[in-house]
Amino acid sequence: MKRTVFSFVLLLLATKASHAATPPGHAVKTKITSIGVTATEESFFGRYRITNSMKLMSLKGTNQTVARGAYLDVLEDSSSCTNEDDPDLEETGRSPKEACAWGDLVRVSADNDESVDGHCFCTSRNNILAQEKIVFQQDGVAVIAIRKSAKPVADVAPPKAAVPYLEKLYTALEKNACKKDKIATDATAVRRIKSCKTRKKDLCSCSILRCAQFTKRSLVDAGLVSSINDLPGDANSPNIKKGLEKNGFIKCSISEPEEAPNGAVLIYHSHNSSLKGDAGAPYGHIEVKTPKGYVSDFRSANPRTSYGKMVTVTRGGKKVQVFNRYLAAAYVKPPLRCKD
Repeated sequence: MKRTVFSFVLLLLATKASHAATPPGHAVKTKITSIGVTATEESFFGRYRITNSMKLMSLKGTNQTVARGAYLDVLEDSSSCTNEDDPDLEETGRSPKEACAWGDLVRVSADNDESVDGHCFCTSRNNILAQEKIVFQQDGVAVIAIRKSAKPVADVAPPKAAVPYLEKLYTALEKNACKKDKIATDATAVRRIKSCKTRKKDLCSCSILRCAQFTKRSLVDAGLVSSINDLPGDANSPNIKKGLEKNGFIKCSISEPEEAPNGAVLIYHSHNSSLKGDAGAPYGHIEVKTPKGYVSDFRSANPRTSYGKMVTVTRGGKKVQVFNRYLAAAYVKPPLRCKD
């Protein structure tokens, strides 16, 4: 049988901060390589990010729909999947490779962390390559693969990693959080910094309850806000939201910080602003989501909604325990988008 050759154009989009906005009349320099993909070439195997929902076959033999945004690993080594990925296979005695003898074995994960276990499916090569646009993550660089019949390369919207100011913002956040002893000089902050050092806690990850001061400073240092005076008050102040909008930020319709893109400014309020033992409750919290976590005057691997003092709230007619902070608003500055 004649093998079908799928021709792709790979547009390598570097994510370095040096990629400033392109002046009018100047073309963006890109590295373009043409390759052919056949049934035997290793270049087909790897990690893809699905840009449109697509149907896959479970190892049991039933169709399932995978939503856009999921990470799909095309597996060259079938040992990455076991019968544990589909307990129904244990009854048949078949291996995942046998169950997917007609196509390619793939593993789907919701997270880009390759250590996270995914679920195994079977699909045809045509099903994967027929996508109008496929984003493939390779060593942290986004690669857009497009069929020749699709739109020209110049018309393809860049992924979020192409936003020029992100690296500068991340650098400012990290620098300020880790050098807080050089920035916060009032007596209360000095006392808290001393406490961090006494407890031998990493200064970058130690809070001194100065989230608003440091987040504002980082936004100004990165050139996203013209002046700290544009963002008066703490996280509870409506003036911060007005100031962000004044500087070109747009509000995102999301309810959880995990849904926000890296580079988003996250504003939190408190369920109980007078909760005993929660010193920051009256002021709320503000931070920026980054690839390393969430940063304000300190860096945390988790958003502010997932730690701290807990309170009882009513949801769906039932009383439940939740952390005292909740996401009140999330903002991004174009060209960054609220969602993929």
